[in-house]
Amino acid sequence: MARWASLFCIPAVLAVVYGLLVWQDRVLLFDALNLFTPYFSLVADYARSGELLLWNPWSNCGSPDAAYVEMGSYCPLTIAVGWLTGGGLSGFVVYWLLVWGIGGMGMLVLGRYLGAPWWGALTVTLGFMFSGFYLGQAPHTSWLFSYSFLPVILWRLDKSLICGRYRYAFEAGALYGVSAMAGYPPVVLLNGLFLAAWTAGRMLFRSCCANEPDAGRAVAARHRQFAALCTVAVVGGVVLSPTYAAFFIDAAGYSERTGFLDRDIAVAQHALPVGALATTASPYLSLLKVTRADIWPDVWFGLCSVYVGSAIPFFAIVCLAARSRNRWHVYLAGLAAAALVLAVGDATPFRGWLYDICPPTRFFRHTAVFRIYYCFVLSILALYGTMHLHRNGGTSNWHAKRIGTAVGVVVVGAVLVHGLGVARAQPADGGLYLANVQVAWAWLVIPVLLALPSVSGSSRRNGQLVFAVFVCHALVDGGLSVVQYGRIMTAAPTAVGLAIPDHDPDLSCHVRRVQYPHGRHPFNLNLFDKTPTLQNYNTLNNRFHTRAGFGNAIWYNLDTNWSDEPILAAAVSGEPSRFWFAEEALECHVSDANFLAFVRRSRELNGVPLVVHNPDKVLRRSPAGEAGSRDNEEAAKIRTLPAARRIDVRMVEYRPSTLRFEIDCPHSGWLLVTDRWARGWEVTIDNVRTSPHGGNFLFRAVHLAAGRHQVVYRYRPWGHPWLLFMSYLMLAGVALSMFRCTVRMYRSRPSHVVC
Repeated sequence: MARWASLFCIPAVLAVVYGLLVWQDRVLLFDALNLFTPYFSLVADYARSGELLLWNPWSNCGSPDAAYVEMGSYCPLTIAVGWLTGGGLSGFVVYWLLVWGIGGMGMLVLGRYLGAPWWGALTVTLGFMFSGFYLGQAPHTSWLFSYSFLPVILWRLDKSLICGRYRYAFEAGALYGVSAMAGYPPVVLLNGLFLAAWTAGRMLFRSCCANEPDAGRAVAARHRQFAALCTVAVVGGVVLSPTYAAFFIDAAGYSERTGFLDRDIAVAQHALPVGALATTASPYLSLLKVTRADIWPDVWFGLCSVYVGSAIPFFAIVCLAARSRNRWHVYLAGLAAAALVLAVGDATPFRGWLYDICPPTRFFRHTAVFRIYYCFVLSILALYGTMHLHRNGGTSNWHAKRIGTAVGVVVVGAVLVHGLGVARAQPADGGLYLANVQVAWAWLVIPVLLALPSVSGSSRRNGQLVFAVFVCHALVDGGLSVVQYGRIMTAAPTAVGLAIPDHDPDLSCHVRRVQYPHGRHPFNLNLFDKTPTLQNYNTLNNRFHTRAGFGNAIWYNLDTNWSDEPILAAAVSGEPSRFWFAEEALECHVSDANFLAFVRRSRELNGVPLVVHNPDKVLRRSPAGEAGSRDNEEAAKIRTLPAARRIDVRMVEYRPSTLRFEIDCPHSGWLLVTDRWARGWEVTIDNVRTSPHGGNFLFRAVHLAAGRHQVVYRYRPWGHPWLLFMSYLMLAGVALSMFRCTVRMYRSRPSHVVC
């Protein structure tokens, strides 16, 4: 009965959170409101129209959102929840809570698999769910999405490593692929590296497991374990292939997000401050950054917390102190320490070394992301600690003294760190009293519970009741964290001055005036009512379109860009027509010098000339800050171009991925449509298919002879729909097996096959 009660505890907690948000009419702020809620609603609109979000014509003058990995355009879970809820603010909250719940349920199942008792698994799960990562990164749904799948992925992988059955590895690979289809790419990558490190540890320290094969089979067992990891990689690669093929292939030439970051940016930006390790004592210390910008000024406050409650550190101490000679536990402790060392960025040389020897880690900044694996490994050690308490009831006097000493040091240290941090910051907000209550509850109650006879072993009487108190303690601790973060992370929309447009699910596009900006800031709220904009808060951008801070991956700014230059912005947003015609145009390379010459010529003309770019030249644009071999010659020709003029067309069909119109060209020349160029676009002119040129560094252009023409643009990402079919087929093959295995495990006692 207790096992089933623990299983239903997580949904009950999430239901309470949902009820509080609805009752108080509050929404998640920051990226949750400005980015993920509008995009989730857009995915839902496409799903209810029987389509997939491939191209978004309303953001940034068009965006290949199939390549926007974090939005889940291909993710079956995101699509299903969007279809069921219809999107909007309430639908997004359901989706966000579901993602959060997947992490909790996964940790609960992993804990039971590792042999933790029901109270231990639930206590650790609550600390995991209410950790500084889950609450601090609550607005960043894609981070939570990929991280929440890690416990259940590890459960299936470890089952394969221990039992030697590849079926479990297939399941782990399928889950890993799903976690990548709407997850944050750095977390997806690091999840894979963590799984490899876990497998390496199992291969090295397999002899500590209860069902170890004899020495003659050791080499064969390691081969099977390595094959299981490869199976996860292959199956996961198939499942995630449509998403990442779109990112690396279709976003090339559209966005500069697909390349390596400079070493200094990848290693140092948004690293975990060494002083932020003090947040182990209290989540309040990271929240002080909201009102005190001088505290850890180079990192967002949501990236500063390593708080996982107090029960997890205490139980991890029990694990390491009671079984200090267990090499597997020592190895896990080493992984946790390595994660912290990497998280602090350039404070140590290790993140830089990882950048040099592991090319995939060159794609991302936010070095503080490594800290989540410290929290995760600490949670696993805590699960082992609860298993030790439950099985042994107590420890030897020597172990008890060692555990007691370590617990005492941690308690004193946590209270002192919190007190010193508060004294130094001198907060003036009203959250200090609640923070002090939480510190007292978190760090002073657990030692008392550990010292009780029913736990320490001198008495078994009323033991289950005391163990249940651990769960209640974790619930109260988590609730206090939610209250503190809720003051910062949530608010009523009217309280922050945001007017959220009415939700319009219709996907019919209209050739209407592009708005710039939508409201006071180019967020993504325009996606609710389908108003096209020139600039949005979106990471799929480049330096010719916008400036650093709106998604430019290399953080390199030109002197101006399409969004900031009034003449260029007016060429997109000044009139309803989005079509321009010029008899004379110049084919040139995509480079900084040519763009700046184009801007200067536009100022002289008080209009825009027309330059075009061969698709290969768009894909091989000059790196930022570097001069092209023909820049001087081409820039001189740009300065002589005449202005293009608007031209009327007869619109036949305008859907997100299809643009069909008829045009009468007075002369032979080039036609520009101010809808963005991307690799997946193809154009048919009078039933003759070709690839469109790039135009004016961002848009699409085609050459037309004089006379009447029918022009049809269609967008199809590379490999679509075959990669998607393979991905979904793989998922369908393991979904039923996963469900049956989960039910079977909870009907039987957990098999303690791990150490």
